[in-house]
Amino acid sequence: NGHCHECRTQHLETRKVDQAEKRIERRQQRSEELRNRKGRCIVCSAEMTVARVTKTTCSDRCRKQWIRKGAEAFSLPETPTHVQLGDGQITVKEAASWLYDRLLSHQFSLIRAGKKSETDELLPKIREEAERFSRLAELVKLREEAPAIFLWELSQ
Repeated sequence: NGHCHECRTQHLETRKVDQAEKRIERRQQRSEELRNRKGRCIVCSAEMTVARVTKTTCSDRCRKQWIRKGAEAFSLPETPTHVQLGDGQITVKEAASWLYDRLLSHQFSLIRAGKKSETDELLPKIREEAERFSRLAELVKLREEAPAIFLWELSQ
């Protein structure tokens, strides 16, 4: 790239150091996020810190009770996974995506018509529904992958 060998070597060393510093910074940020992530015990519903998404109980006592009685004894609340759309059903994730598409489409039609989106009454309604379905999709995923965090989110 037009650099002498020494300049290139120095540039590469600086780049390696910068990348290492960024990696350390990302790890520290992730560690901080994990230290602060909250969940609820699947057995007693106590608030707890959830460093691993697989953590489901707050203590050895609850863990032993969960194992002894079986996971089926501590069922999680149901969340809707599908919604009716026309004659068929779609997942809540697909519904959120469809609504966000409708939101963009409506915004473009307002722009083409020369109308201001701030005065439109339909935009906030579509956005609200899209966010609701997006939230439901997140809950469905959390219910499967991280039950303690799912219970925490439901309580908020």
